[in-house]
Amino acid sequence: MTGYAGALVIAILGMATLTGLTFGPTAQSRQIAVLIPPWQSDGVSRAAGTGLAIVDMHWLRHVIVLDTGGDGEALARLRGQGFWLLDATGTILCGSIEKRI
Repeated sequence: MTGYAGALVIAILGMATLTGLTFGPTAQSRQIAVLIPPWQSDGVSRAAGTGLAIVDMHWLRHVIVLDTGGDGEALARLRGQGFWLLDATGTILCGSIEKRI
């Protein structure tokens, strides 16, 4: 039984790594999704304190999309503040409802 559990853990870690590499933001990312864990209630104020424009909010304000405005240092600042980040450039998440229909 422990062999199956070990294989499952390795599979989950592998998928998490691939997902992180695929959806991780780069210096060229224009829109970055900031993921706020449910136990942090100050996520919106922390995201607003970055000085970047808030484009959209989802999932009860636990996913906040920020526009870097082409600022190459924005990604380093966001990583330095301990946010969980995803590249949101070109995803359906960042469009308005009218554009999604």
